[in-house]
Formats: sequence, C-alpha cells, structure tokens
Amino acid sequence: GHGITLIGINDTHIIGNQIHHNGNNGFTFQDNLNILVQDNLISENAGGFYMAASDNISIIENDILHNTFGICNILDGINLNFSLNTASYNGDHMLIQWVNHSYYLNNIITNTGGSAMTIDRAKENIISGNTLSNNEENGIYFISGSIDNEVHQNTINNNNEYGIKIKDSSYNNITYNVLYYNQAGAYVEEGDSHDNILE
Repeated sequence: GHGITLIGINDTHIIGNQIHHNGNNGFTFQDNLNILVQDNLISENAGGFYMAASDNISIIENDILHNTFGICNILDGINLNFSLNTASYNGDHMLIQWVNHSYYLNNIITNTGGSAMTIDRAKENIISGNTLSNNEENGIYFISGSIDNEVHQNTINNNNEYGIKIKDSSYNNITYNVLYYNQAGAYVEEGDSHDNILE
C-alpha cells in the first residue's frame, strides 16, 4: 500500500510518524504548498519520498532507511529545505530534478545504492554541511545542464566512484569541501561543461 499521499494540499505539518513496510513510497506529494515533514521514520518502503510540482516544502530531521528504490525523487519545485536528515542503506540516490532555489543542509547520506545526490537540470541550489559517504557511485553528481549551484563545506568520502562528478553542467561554485578516500576526488567530464569553480 501507500504511506502518506498529499495531492493539492497546503499548510500542513506531518510530525513524529513511523512509515514503514509499504509497497509504494513512504511519502507521495504532488501540487502541494507549505508542507513541513519533521522527525519521521521512513523505512523499508518501495521508496522514501516522491515529490512533484510542490513548493515551500521542508523535510527536516527525518530518518530515511532501507527503502528499496531510493531516498527521494524531487521533481519540479522551488524553495525546498531538505536538512538534518539521516538517509542510510537506501537502494538508490536522492534525485533532484528541475528543482531551483532550494537548500540541502547538514544531512548524512550513506550506503546508498547509487550516488548520494544526483542534481539534474537544477539551478541556484545550496548544498552545504552534508556528510556523503560509502555510497555505491558518486557523492554528488551534476548532470544535464545544472547551473549556478553552490556546493561548500561538505565531507565526501569513501564513495566507490567520484566525490563530485560534473557532466554537461556549468557555473557551479564548488568550494571548501573535504574529499577523501573516494575512487577519485572531483571530476569534470568532457562535453558541455564550463565555468565551474572547484577549489
């Protein structure tokens, strides 16, 4: 079955629940505005979160564990705050696609079956203070025209591929991160990537 599904809902708080062993996503959000999701356990579902066309969503201090298909898919939104969450042993990545002007702060993402975070066609986001370790692929993977993102003061270690990988993405500012014991540190793939700052 489903966990919690909100469609076309505004101004709602979801706090302190245990959402587990569902055959679909723990949370499914579509066309929502001003939602707070805090201090929930989301575990052993098909997926953690699926969000589409939702704005002003705060996902804070949740435990996202052992979900089969991944941490979350976030599609088409602005002003998301994904902070202080712990996500471990999920089957796939955190996909951030067409999401702009959002914040990903002080999360712990470990032992994921893909990259910890995949940033796809997203712009003007801030990714800071996160610990991304022991993931099957990359720590952070920028693809398909992701631009003007700020990535700083993250600790990215022991990932099986790159700490940070950039493909066909430009004008990203990647500074003051700590990268160690990855297969390689930071890598910009040949193609349509330019004017990224890596320091």
